[in-house]
Amino acid sequence: MIKSVVVSLLFCITCTFATDIVYTVKVFEPEAFQENIQESKDFWFVNFYDNEVNELTIAIAKKVSQYGIETASVNCSEKINKKVCQAANVNLMKNGHAFRTYYEPPQLNPYSNKLFRSFSAFDGAIEARTLEKFISRAYSDLVKKLSTEEEFQGLAANSTGQVAILFSEKDAISMHYKSVAFACRAYSGLKSFAQIHKGSSALDEKFEISDYPTLLVAHTDGTVKTFSGDMKDRRAMIDWCKELAPLDESSSANLSEMSDSGKVVRRTQNLLSSLPKNVIAATPSTFASDIWAKYPISWTVIVEDVQPESTPEQDKALKAAISAASSRCDGAMQPVLMVCSDNNTISQPIQDVSIDEFGGALCQRNSSNMDFPYIAVIPHGSNRKKMQKNMQKWLFKLSDLDLAIKRSGESLPDIKVAQLSEASLGDFLQLANTQMKIPLLLLTDRDSGNVPILMRNLGLVVASGSATNAEESAIEEDADLGLNIAHLGMISKPSGQLLQNIGGGSLRLPVLVAFFLGPPDPNDDESKMPQLQVMAYNPELSGPLRIYSARDFALQVFRSSQLPAPERPFSSKTKDSSSAKKKEPEPVEEEPEVLPEDHLDEEGEALLAEIRREEEEEAARRAKELEEEAQKLREEKERLDAEKNKKKKKKKKKKVASSTNNAEL
Repeated sequence: MIKSVVVSLLFCITCTFATDIVYTVKVFEPEAFQENIQESKDFWFVNFYDNEVNELTIAIAKKVSQYGIETASVNCSEKINKKVCQAANVNLMKNGHAFRTYYEPPQLNPYSNKLFRSFSAFDGAIEARTLEKFISRAYSDLVKKLSTEEEFQGLAANSTGQVAILFSEKDAISMHYKSVAFACRAYSGLKSFAQIHKGSSALDEKFEISDYPTLLVAHTDGTVKTFSGDMKDRRAMIDWCKELAPLDESSSANLSEMSDSGKVVRRTQNLLSSLPKNVIAATPSTFASDIWAKYPISWTVIVEDVQPESTPEQDKALKAAISAASSRCDGAMQPVLMVCSDNNTISQPIQDVSIDEFGGALCQRNSSNMDFPYIAVIPHGSNRKKMQKNMQKWLFKLSDLDLAIKRSGESLPDIKVAQLSEASLGDFLQLANTQMKIPLLLLTDRDSGNVPILMRNLGLVVASGSATNAEESAIEEDADLGLNIAHLGMISKPSGQLLQNIGGGSLRLPVLVAFFLGPPDPNDDESKMPQLQVMAYNPELSGPLRIYSARDFALQVFRSSQLPAPERPFSSKTKDSSSAKKKEPEPVEEEPEVLPEDHLDEEGEALLAEIRREEEEEAARRAKELEEEAQKLREEKERLDAEKNKKKKKKKKKKVASSTNNAEL
């Protein structure tokens, strides 16, 4: 029988008979459905629904539970159950309910390595009588009617040499006996069941039957064993079958052994299907291509060696760590779940393996010297070489997630964030305006020189690419992360006057503010110049300041600024895919406060000069367009003023004429 399992994904609608027999309609989600139905040998009747359980299901559960039939429900309107409902070919468009029976023994899917059962689908009017017939149809071929010795010998020859026979005064085969036959076939070595009607066969005399009903097991060698218990006690009859003909465990042992690997697959699939959107899944074989060489960002990798069994505490701790990493990592700090498997053979110390073998080494207990699951931080850029030399500095217990995330953020460069004084704020705004980007400014009470991790991360996300080391040729190919929409700056300990000028005294440190040119002042008819506007990040509207909320804030401001969409000429999408073509070095964005120009070679300087020239031409073109638009506005204003004056003169002339007429009268 099915083990009694208490899981958070299962609850029961419980009713009670007048005779105090308890029956249940279990409501399953995917994990419980797989374990209790797909991997079970019991008979299940399942109601798939899109709103609420059909009331007939509860009534039927009351009736069929006495025959060992379990009843369950699955809510197909919940997204988590989508795959379960699809696998059952459920279509709820007609009446919102679908019914399936699962009674075939489980089989192993060779592709997913998971156990599954075939099912029968109900197609008829949803009425109690038709549903009961649908359920009983599964038992139709379990018990054969015998009337001759030849039929008995033929049935015995096609089984294990033994047949369970019920001698009854009734001709019809009862659901009670059919349900006993079903359970005995599933849990004992008895596979053939028959019924003989009193007086219809010479077999009554052969087995010397005098009392009805009588249940016996007859062997082809002449051995007969008779059940002596209560014929109404279904459980006693099943136990007698199991004692009389124990189940051959050899075939089920192989299925059980494969089921362990199936459980690993199921646990892995459950983990991956529940991952937050910003958490990337990886395996040792995909680690080098999908993680290490993908971008020169910082990765917080939760390494898990999935086992067939786990405690609820272990699952809870792992899911909590994944959720925490998801909420605190984004942008240039990406969370990863790496699922290990038993085919990893890398055994040497991590610092001695190649990048292609690095993922496999993380999965080896004797390499990492850490208990699974644990956290490995893959730092940004050039820090990776330091990491391989001193690996233990970058490995953390699952409980040290906060420290791991901090270490991940500290590896990010801060050269994308200009550290400003109040005197240099104007130059910073002018530079951003010239290059048609929005200025993002962090006002903080931190000391200068201490750029927050959030701003380092944001600089890599919204600026014109990520900082790379010239030696990291394997990483540089896909280095462009930035949205290329903003310049970032930071002012430490701003004066009260600056806070008053920017926010009218309402700003509280730390605060992220953005500047952009808005439309002209509608109350000023003379000036048609765009107005400088300020927008401050509001935690009450957007939640705590995190990398993803700061990124969304920058995008919102950029759209409000109506600046043209930025070009990203050094994005990986525009690079020549040919490996034979020599790769040009990445350009360096002009930020004189923090990025000296003399670190570039001649080719880099030429590229930088070309970029500046293009930016100046773009700025001149934009200025010319603005001037032309302003000229059109002036001309339009002059035309409207002329028409207005003309109307005034015409109106005045009419008024004078009217006064003259009145005087004459």
